[in-house]
Amino acid sequence: MSNSEPTAAAPVKRRRRARLEKSYWGYIFIAPFFIAYLLFSAYPIFSTFFYAFTFRVTDNEEIGALTYEAVFEYQFNEDGTPVMQGNNQKRKKVDSYPVEDGNWSEFRFVGLENFYFKGEGYRYWKEDMEGVLYREWQDNYSSGIIADGAWMDIFANTALIWIVGFIPQIGLALLLAAWFTDAKIRVRGQGFFKVIFYMPNIMTAATIGYLFFMFAMPNGPFHIIAQNIGVIAKATADGSAEQLAGPIFSRGMVAFINFWMWFGNTMIVMIAGILGINPSLFEAANIDGANGKQVFWGVTVPLIRPILTFNLIQSLIGGLQMFDVPTVIGGFTSSPHGQYLRTIMIQINNTAYEVSSLGAGKAFGYCSAAAVLLFMITVVLSIVIFILMRDRSESKFLKKQKKLMKLQAQAGGAH
Repeated sequence: MSNSEPTAAAPVKRRRRARLEKSYWGYIFIAPFFIAYLLFSAYPIFSTFFYAFTFRVTDNEEIGALTYEAVFEYQFNEDGTPVMQGNNQKRKKVDSYPVEDGNWSEFRFVGLENFYFKGEGYRYWKEDMEGVLYREWQDNYSSGIIADGAWMDIFANTALIWIVGFIPQIGLALLLAAWFTDAKIRVRGQGFFKVIFYMPNIMTAATIGYLFFMFAMPNGPFHIIAQNIGVIAKATADGSAEQLAGPIFSRGMVAFINFWMWFGNTMIVMIAGILGINPSLFEAANIDGANGKQVFWGVTVPLIRPILTFNLIQSLIGGLQMFDVPTVIGGFTSSPHGQYLRTIMIQINNTAYEVSSLGAGKAFGYCSAAAVLLFMITVVLSIVIFILMRDRSESKFLKKQKKLMKLQAQAGGAH
């Protein structure tokens, strides 16, 4: 028996080895996805969380030395025109962040100061007119994303644009999905209408944004219609055309674009959810004498609650990350819509790639803190939506079942 055991185990080992060797190809084929994900998704995410608690210090020989503050005074030329004359005054030597030789920049840990800071001390690096870096002492100073009222206004503006566009999007998508799946109505040409409604989702957001930007130009159709119906004047006092712009029009245009682009996609998802419902439930409701409205609210909507939750959370994530359309419509220098279309992602982008007053370098830490805060808000709102949209009847039923099983177990133990 002892001689036969190795011979019987050998084929098993060979089969296992062959199976393992074949599985290598599976790992090889899926490796590019994971490599790309680690490089272009995972690494930026983790680095954003790291930068949110840091501030970049730029290598400069003047750091820590006697620095100067430019003090400006108005003086006048012979013709009476004012000119700015600068007088340099020495500042005190400040405590600096020394950087290692050869390093262009260094990130230093500052805790939660990018999110919120209140107190006194030397704040971030600044640069005067002479190109010299210094740290400024401020008493009772508040800073950070949470303390900055401008950031909070931008958060509110982004949420407003998303809500105004999402309400008609989900309403129209749900209505069309109910019509296309209703056996009594039997809409003709459903395939054609589905393609037409879905087509805006195929085009890029930047393309659609530029199209509407052209419509909203002073010589565009929106202005011509507004002038003909008397909404705006054909000419102002200085002879130029009046601009069709304002908080309602600018934000409404972006909200309409988001609604128009995405209601077709939402409708397709809704149709798939409704078609997944057991037809016998609709037949039972019709036999009981329920009308179309009662079937819709009593059968269709409760059973596609998970689909509604998915669409709501997906739209929330996309809405809070609006960038393409507001940038195209409001990002041009001559566009009058820019001041009303400042979204969170636009502000983060501008803060990251422009020299900020927070320091001589680019404010990576500040915009990373804003991105992390946006992530936290999205997570919290998604959890709230999930809790509000969950099926409470099922949870109540499960609780009753557990309670009944517990009572049965106690009754069995008593016997």
